Amino acid sequence: MLFGESAPADAAAVRIVPNFEFLHGPPPQLDLVFNQDSLPELDLPTVRRYLDRIPALCRYFLSTNQETWVPEDTPLDGGFLPSMLRHAAGYRSLYRMPAWCRAGYLEEMFPCPGC
Repeated sequence: MLFGESAPADAAAVRIVPNFEFLHGPPPQLDLVFNQDSLPELDLPTVRRYLDRIPALCRYFLSTNQETWVPEDTPLDGGFLPSMLRHAAGYRSLYRMPAWCRAGYLEEMFPCPGC
């Protein structure tokens, strides 16, 4: 479902939530938060806000992101997802493997801290 669409409360659905709602809106109850193609390209304070917010929303966090390219304007402590996750307390990988469909990308699954 796209942001603003409604579905019955008991319906299984994929919800696409814009960043302003994800970071500042009321916490939706989700089973999984999935991120692809954005965390390594954000500044470290923004990534930390996402990583701090995720455990309040769901049980699992799935990341499919590149780890071979870092934008020139990325701070030295940002851009490389494993480094950013080390700054976030409680994230421990369940598994980490190359993404089968994208060279240079990794898929990694985390139980949310506190689950």
